[in-house]
Amino acid sequence: LQCHQVGNLTNNNQIQGPPLNLAHARLRPGWLQRWIATPQKFLTYASSMPNNFPADKKGQYSELFAGDPIEQVTAVRDLLM
Repeated sequence: LQCHQVGNLTNNNQIQGPPLNLAHARLRPGWLQRWIATPQKFLTYASSMPNNFPADKKGQYSELFAGDPIEQVTAVRDLLM
């Protein structure tokens, strides 16, 4: 919610990503999972999209998503799809 619109919930950030409520209709699950895991690998320029689940920070966001970083990425992908 800091960078993307989700449904009717908007953010006040100057940098905004695309609306997430449309992800299931326009993105493939495998691509989305890879993008969430390592967004910088897909771009030739610097993006404000962070690597939210880095492999070296196991346990980050454990209050929201169970498992290791790849399982957390999969959970976010499944939520969006």
